[in-house]
Amino acid sequence: MTTPLPPIAIGAVGGSGTRVVADFLQRAGIHMGCVLNGSNDNLWFTFLLKRAAWMAKFPDQEEIAQAYDLFRKISLKGAQGHLVQGDTDLIARITKDLAENTNYSIGVGPEDLDQLNAVTGIPETANGQWGWKEPNTHVLLPELDQIIPGFRYIHVIRDGLDMALSNNKAQAKNWHSKYVVRQLDPQNLTPSDMLDFWLAANTRTMDYGRTKMGERFHVLSYEALCMDPAREIRRLFAFLNRPVPADVGPHLVQPSSRGRADPSKSDLFTSAQRQRTAEIMDLAHKVPNDFIL
Repeated sequence: MTTPLPPIAIGAVGGSGTRVVADFLQRAGIHMGCVLNGSNDNLWFTFLLKRAAWMAKFPDQEEIAQAYDLFRKISLKGAQGHLVQGDTDLIARITKDLAENTNYSIGVGPEDLDQLNAVTGIPETANGQWGWKEPNTHVLLPELDQIIPGFRYIHVIRDGLDMALSNNKAQAKNWHSKYVVRQLDPQNLTPSDMLDFWLAANTRTMDYGRTKMGERFHVLSYEALCMDPAREIRRLFAFLNRPVPADVGPHLVQPSSRGRADPSKSDLFTSAQRQRTAEIMDLAHKVPNDFIL
């Protein structure tokens, strides 16, 4: 097998438009996993690193490293014939946890194990290029960055005022206690609650990426991708240090659900929330590796 390169991951607050970015990378020959859902999420990452128990009590570095090591092994070699007792024990514990913690939206369950175990690993045609797309990656960004040498991360960001009015509330329900200081009711999240989560999660990710990862961190604005897809595709592939594939172009970008935050809904958010949202979106275009082509 070709020596694997450091992985490239894609993450975001859920509903930001990561699916098309994963599609770009797949078309460039980067192996993004064998078991993906309709949104191109890598379900082995979901199974191993998006755990109900971790949402109740955030894990320590050792737990995350153990899960990532198994994820890497399965991604590169496959599950059949490569797992040791410690690996199967971990999978059994997570399966039990999924069955017992039904209050959290995970996106994968014990019923998916047969499909997960059938993965074959990275194909030779990928030439050691691999990665994954799973929006929740941003939650574990500092820990993964410290574990994985040469790790690169693409953060997709979408206007917080639109996101706050989305029906995609899974991340805010699952991780709000990690980000938002004030008490929230995860079963009755308001648009203001959703925006507070968006602000906290993206502030943390942008601060870490800019100060700790430098040129290994890339921000892609969904709005910018919709307005000038050719430019943003060039920026993305400049970050990846590879040419834009012939079959990657503006025709793949199909904007949806934009403009939910119309003026008639202005009373849902405070002026401070609106100002901070604008500041973060402005910052998204000022990361260190802002390739202007």
